[in-house]
Amino acid sequence: MPESRQFASALIDSGFASEVIRIDQSLNGLLHELEATTGTIIGMTSDPVAMIAGQLLGERGALARQFWQHHFAGGRWRHRTEGSVRLIENTTHAWPVAVAHQLQSAIGNRSPQVSNDCTSGSCALLASSPGMLVSWVYEFEGYQS
Repeated sequence: MPESRQFASALIDSGFASEVIRIDQSLNGLLHELEATTGTIIGMTSDPVAMIAGQLLGERGALARQFWQHHFAGGRWRHRTEGSVRLIENTTHAWPVAVAHQLQSAIGNRSPQVSNDCTSGSCALLASSPGMLVSWVYEFEGYQS
């Protein structure tokens, strides 16, 4: 979906992520990658795919570090995140890039964060986009890559 592609591109372009795992409805991409995974997996997927992926990651020994919800209603995206919300409040269709940058900062910050609700600028939802997305971070064996 377009939002997931924007999110992944922002992480790759900044040099923060080393590869993109494509997760389809069958979850085959994720299952294949989990066979030899160490480090940190960062994702933005639609719900319920995100929930199933989270369960699989947890069963393989990953610890949940972040879990943020994004829901489209009334021509705007509503975000439930932790930490600063300013990056997302002022964005429209490019909000996945702001979420990617915010996650980069959150991963390095081990202190407790405050939960936030915010609404993005007005934007149209693309036909190929779901109305609910989840961004998450799972870490294997305390190692961050």
